[in-house]
Amino acid sequence: MYNKVSTGESSEEEINCQYNYMYEYDYDTNSYKDFYVEKATEEQKMLILSLQLNREGTGVLVCGDLSIPDKMNDYPSKCSYDKIVNKDENSFEYYYDKKDIETIYKDLYGKDVKLDTSKPIYVTPYRAYAYMYIDNLDKYIQYVIETGGVCGPIGMYGNISKAIKTSDSIKIYEEVVIKDGEKDTTTKQNYIYTFKLDSDGMYNYISRVKES
Repeated sequence: MYNKVSTGESSEEEINCQYNYMYEYDYDTNSYKDFYVEKATEEQKMLILSLQLNREGTGVLVCGDLSIPDKMNDYPSKCSYDKIVNKDENSFEYYYDKKDIETIYKDLYGKDVKLDTSKPIYVTPYRAYAYMYIDNLDKYIQYVIETGGVCGPIGMYGNISKAIKTSDSIKIYEEVVIKDGEKDTTTKQNYIYTFKLDSDGMYNYISRVKES
């Protein structure tokens, strides 16, 4: 459950600036902003969903299929990118079926929520790749965004400190260690993940907030 909404437990040796990159980090306070699913944008929810995806998708389509748009939102498909940049005429396109994405989405946020297919799903911290929904294929096709980035002076790692279960909820407590290389400081912060039991017997993700 925790690994579906977090980059997972890590050690000091694995410290990096992309720990839990799905959540907004406030550099003024050196802490993550509170996250509530009911207040989140669709882009934020999709970024969390992407933790369960990978670059290779669940299947491939042969390039040359005229059903695959060369571009979406000005970004080239993997087929177009491979042909132009890598000079690869025998490439293939990765995809996810819409039903697979919908299953993950409802598993996270509840059986009654509706998937917004208009939003891209980024699959790396630096958003170098995104899956975008193509209506006539009923699939999410991979497009190349090609943004990049480097880690700044702040690195983080974290672990579960405890979990508390009640009749209708589970709370997971996470301790995050934050090291600021510029200021040469180390701080510890605690965050609480809350999951609520739904009528289908599954736990829906509710929030991640800083422990007061």
